[in-house]
Amino acid sequence: MRWEDEQYVRLYKRETPEWAVLSWEARAVFHELLKKVDMAGILLVGKSGFRGLAGLLRVPVEVVERAMKGEDGLLADGCVTAIDGGYAIPNFIEAQTAKHSDKLR
Repeated sequence: MRWEDEQYVRLYKRETPEWAVLSWEARAVFHELLKKVDMAGILLVGKSGFRGLAGLLRVPVEVVERAMKGEDGLLADGCVTAIDGGYAIPNFIEAQTAKHSDKLR
């Protein structure tokens, strides 16, 4: 692999209590979603909804449904929002472009 030619995304290591209580399905789907969204944090699935999302993420549709729905799902948590024709990660741009503080350098 030519690292200098590859796009990458930041995956933050800190786990908050809110993140810790998400199901394994939600955490797994979110990590895969990070790799698939565009530079604005958006993944379009058209009319296919969860089926299309599952196909693009290569995750069983049942896992995607459990990850996204319910009171402890990614949609309810706000990690992911539903938009017309797809899904978005609201803080994606800020998370990917954040600079380290002077303290951490």
